[in-house]
Amino acid sequence: MLRNDKVIPTTKGISMLLFFFSTFLLANPDEAPPEQDTSDENSSDNPSDPPTPAPVESIPVDKTTLPSVVFVAPINYPERPLQEGRGADVRLELHIDSDGQLLSARVSEPVGDGFDEAALEAIENYRFSPALDALGNPAPAHIEYVLRFEPQKAPVVAIKGTLREAGIRRPLSQQTIDALGPEQQQRTAITDENGLFRFSGLEDGEWIIRAGGGGLIPKTQTVRVQSGQIAELNLYLIRDKAQSQAADLTMVVEEEQATAELTVRSLSRDEIRFLPGANGDVVKAIQNLPGVARSPFGFGGLIIRGLAPDNSSYQIDGMQIPIIFHFGGLTTVINSDSISEVAYLPGNYGVRYGRQLGGVVDMRTKELVPERDRGYLSADLFHSTLFIEKKVGSEGAFSISGRRSYADVILNPVLQDFNINVRAPRYYDFQVRYLHKSPQYGTFDAFLMVSDDRFSILGAPEDGTENAEPDTTSPPSTDDTVLSYVTAFQKIRFNWKKDLGNGWKNQLSLLTGPQNLTFELLGENELSYRALSTQLRQEVFREVSSETPVGWRFGLDFYTSKEDFTLDFSSFDPEFIQEYDFLVLSPALYAENTAQFQSLQLITGLRGELFTMDAGDVLIPTFEPRVALRWLSEDLGTFRAGAGIFAQFPALDQLSESSGGTPDLAAEKSIQYTVGWNKTLPSNVRLDVTAFYSDLKDLVRNPPSSDDPFDSDPGEYDNTGYGRVYGLETQVQYRGENTIGLLSATFSRSTRFNRRDEERLFRYDQPYIINAILSRQFPKNVRLGARLRYGAGNPYTPVVNRVYNLSNHRFRPVYGERDSGRLPAFLSLDVRYDKEFVFNRWTFNVYIDIQNITNATNVEVMQWSYDYTAEEPIQGLPLFPIIGLKGEY
Repeated sequence: MLRNDKVIPTTKGISMLLFFFSTFLLANPDEAPPEQDTSDENSSDNPSDPPTPAPVESIPVDKTTLPSVVFVAPINYPERPLQEGRGADVRLELHIDSDGQLLSARVSEPVGDGFDEAALEAIENYRFSPALDALGNPAPAHIEYVLRFEPQKAPVVAIKGTLREAGIRRPLSQQTIDALGPEQQQRTAITDENGLFRFSGLEDGEWIIRAGGGGLIPKTQTVRVQSGQIAELNLYLIRDKAQSQAADLTMVVEEEQATAELTVRSLSRDEIRFLPGANGDVVKAIQNLPGVARSPFGFGGLIIRGLAPDNSSYQIDGMQIPIIFHFGGLTTVINSDSISEVAYLPGNYGVRYGRQLGGVVDMRTKELVPERDRGYLSADLFHSTLFIEKKVGSEGAFSISGRRSYADVILNPVLQDFNINVRAPRYYDFQVRYLHKSPQYGTFDAFLMVSDDRFSILGAPEDGTENAEPDTTSPPSTDDTVLSYVTAFQKIRFNWKKDLGNGWKNQLSLLTGPQNLTFELLGENELSYRALSTQLRQEVFREVSSETPVGWRFGLDFYTSKEDFTLDFSSFDPEFIQEYDFLVLSPALYAENTAQFQSLQLITGLRGELFTMDAGDVLIPTFEPRVALRWLSEDLGTFRAGAGIFAQFPALDQLSESSGGTPDLAAEKSIQYTVGWNKTLPSNVRLDVTAFYSDLKDLVRNPPSSDDPFDSDPGEYDNTGYGRVYGLETQVQYRGENTIGLLSATFSRSTRFNRRDEERLFRYDQPYIINAILSRQFPKNVRLGARLRYGAGNPYTPVVNRVYNLSNHRFRPVYGERDSGRLPAFLSLDVRYDKEFVFNRWTFNVYIDIQNITNATNVEVMQWSYDYTAEEPIQGLPLFPIIGLKGEY
């Protein structure tokens, strides 16, 4: 559509006359404009048909002549005003060149209700004779033109329809629809915000309708127009993501707004779904970012900046959840489609986060009501997933998601046929969510999360029927269980956020529910843990903006937990029965100030927390001041620096006297320092460099003689442990046309000091970690990506000698210096292929994710021969392909 405001110069005095010229045209084409001869005998009696333009009369050369209309196009009258019987006059500014071509059109006095758009759409199909100067030569002109809409004279609609994006069925607004009719007649329509379009006043016959372009694959369809009938047309256009700018995704987004976190690396759900090696998992994708070390076999928690996995926390919207992976690393326990982004905070974050020494992985749910209903069914090597999201009115949305593995369904009958009494692992998770967002009441969000993992080894059935079909759905009975493992949780989260005015907002969050872990051995021995925990967060905050250079955040973070622990190995030792129960209370108050001084931003905060248990026998206070500084230069980039204290309370069994703990232990502390710089270059390259140092203090040490099984009094826990972690994180990100790339490298050292004040490697130390990812979108909705991982192996304690025990006739190892050995370096190349098939109302996706495509041999864990004379390392996965299918509507 021609809508630019380019001024066309006029010549030889014509502009002075043409600027104040205006003519009036009725919406009914059989009422011709003043320039036309309405007495022409060829004029049509059908009000839908435009009249044949009268010939232009000869012009005296001593006068300037204005452009005249030589073809009048019917108008697509706005539907609602037409139903209500309302008309309007739309005043247009037209720029016409010396050939009579319309260069641009602009509404000078908008009237709304769709009249402006309809007038611009119609005027583009008009044809003009050129203006003539005083000598009779064609000249450009700038004129004012009034288009009059009268409902009783509106042209008859011949074709109407909708234009949507295929697969997701999203209406396509502001799209041009072209119509080519008999004798090469051309018409144009523009879709509205609902994707609706109409053609009025078309001659009878076949018309070719064409739509597409700008990343949407063009599509044509032939429609026969007959008088007195309306042809309805629904068009679905396939988006070729290689041609569409909407398909260009930024892989890692460094937040630039006024946050208290110096380093926040966020991955959105759309960014994660095609990353090689992650299998679409929201948390596994974090392993590609700087500062994250690789865990053995890819299982377990994340190792962030040289700290143990239990020193970092996993949260959903700032509320901590008990576990994040099924069976330690197979897949995340929450569906990715409930998450808008995953924020990875490796250190030096704001005071609203606490109770951990290390990093935070915060899964942030979507706060926007979806534009449409959607759902999908997917399946891969491990599990199947069902997701449904439905709008509830204009302000609400309901979603449900369920996922279940099927290894047990497939493998258990096979294992039973071979008399292998092992039940394959089974897991499932389930989420239900309701979101309501309104200007009056704010945003309310209720989210139910359920997760359950089970695994067992069975003995032979008592009736001797070894091939009996196993029950894979119910827990194993205690009379035939050799080993059983169960971990589960049920959590419900409420979140309410409301604007208070003047930039202030209030947010109230609650997360509560039970969790349990059970380990059974030989049907009579059990280790069980059960807890009912609740976290409540109340915040009032005002963020920094251009109107408010000073921001504040005040919050209460209250955590309580009722925990029961049972250890019963009475079949081995009748006295080996221990039962403990703990009631934990941990309230925290925090305040944070953000001050913006032009290019400089200063953030200061203080978090104070109290931890108590055993009715006050344990009382641990913490005070955690934190400060951050950010300076932005348009030429040099963003510089940042920060320091702060972060605290984590000891484990409950280390604190309780009833379990052999030490009640007067203090909290473990990490004093963190960070400096960094990032800049986006003109060549779509973003650079980021971060240096960090963590001084670890008051670490809890086990009793001095706890490793000696013959020592009946090993001593007490104490806070004498200390250590340090330091390193450099670098990241280069490229975002080009249909291509994204990420290169991240971490160089670090994590050490601890023993009781002799000798520095040694920490068991999770990995001095170098390099990840390189390249992904490209190809035509026909094909995407191909690859990931290269290279990193140091974990330290391990070598065996230097062995002793033969005559009493049990077994060898006993003699270990060398703790963590003085190191496993070989890890190397793996992963590739992923995605193909999307788009249909009118749904899409079908196929992907192949091949991990370790070079079949490299990587040592994960060190073991030894039975006599400890030779090392027998356990290797990681060989070449491992995963095929996934997904149908989505």
